[in-house]
Amino acid sequence: MMKIEVCSAANDSWKRSSINRRVYAFKIIPISRMMKSILFLAFVATTSAFRLPFQVANAVTNITKGGQTLEQTGTFFVANLTLGTPGQLFTVVIDTKTSDIVIPDVLPPTIGDRATDLITIPGVKILQATDIGIGIEGLNADGILGLAQTGASQIGGNSPFVQGVQSGDISGTFFSIWLEHFNQTDDLGTHGVIYYGGLDPVHCAPNPSYVYLSSGYTYQVTMTNFKSAGNSATNSNKKAVQAVFDTTTAQVILPTMFVSQILDSIGININTVTVFPPIVPCDTKVTLTLGFASGTSITITERDLVVSFFGTCRLQVVPSATGDTILGIPTFRGRCTYFDPIKHNIGFTPALLQN
Repeated sequence: MMKIEVCSAANDSWKRSSINRRVYAFKIIPISRMMKSILFLAFVATTSAFRLPFQVANAVTNITKGGQTLEQTGTFFVANLTLGTPGQLFTVVIDTKTSDIVIPDVLPPTIGDRATDLITIPGVKILQATDIGIGIEGLNADGILGLAQTGASQIGGNSPFVQGVQSGDISGTFFSIWLEHFNQTDDLGTHGVIYYGGLDPVHCAPNPSYVYLSSGYTYQVTMTNFKSAGNSATNSNKKAVQAVFDTTTAQVILPTMFVSQILDSIGININTVTVFPPIVPCDTKVTLTLGFASGTSITITERDLVVSFFGTCRLQVVPSATGDTILGIPTFRGRCTYFDPIKHNIGFTPALLQN
């Protein structure tokens, strides 16, 4: 019998720098070993700035919604996941561009669990890698928790989250991610919360504005309007592009034309830039407004775009070599992003905790 349990990431001791989603060699857990695979999504039952103030109620079976603390390690956000009985602990990258659980073929030491703190999901498929790739090894992470749409699966069948919703073990069709603003607190913006199956009542305003997805694989939308307002100019562009929301990309990646307009708005000619992300004055003021086909728009400001590294500030925008638009970590900061792989949309609300 096998089970999977997601626990809160309780420390910041991991040091990671990059990720490679490619699995070089893998095997699907045989039915004889899976028997009755179960996914557990644990929520935090204590109150702090970054944990949800839940009281765990007595339950005969399991809960159907809850939140989990995310920890930033390097440029990525991770949580803990356990497999088996007794539980085997793994640290996994939260990834919205893949839809499988990927873990190594070697099991680490065991830990305990509390069934009353868990969302239980039967029938989850697991991708077990014999070589998980140098990118994951560089992160010192064990694997990936994929939360994209089912179509992105390498092994077929439902993604873990979709499986939980369809079986009735997760009460809502969406999960949300809230990330702190960069430097919002003395932990430098390294925390967040992922909330499964309902509204995060501590960090997220209600009534999200939704955008319908333009892909059956990733959280891709049609971006129809772009504007950059900075110290020197305001530039707009109405070229429609397909934009993917990705929790494992550290910057905002845009077509070169858009990056050129951003730099021009803060008085920099793109032809003078030799390294990306570009070095900018630390007092740079810039606001990006991204408009989508539904009429919904979001903004990203210098608070999350201008990041200081040992006294040198860099603007977290990078031109795409392929013309793709990937909306990475700065896009998620200071707001709640709702991912709904069942209704095929993505939504946004302001964060309740902004300072």
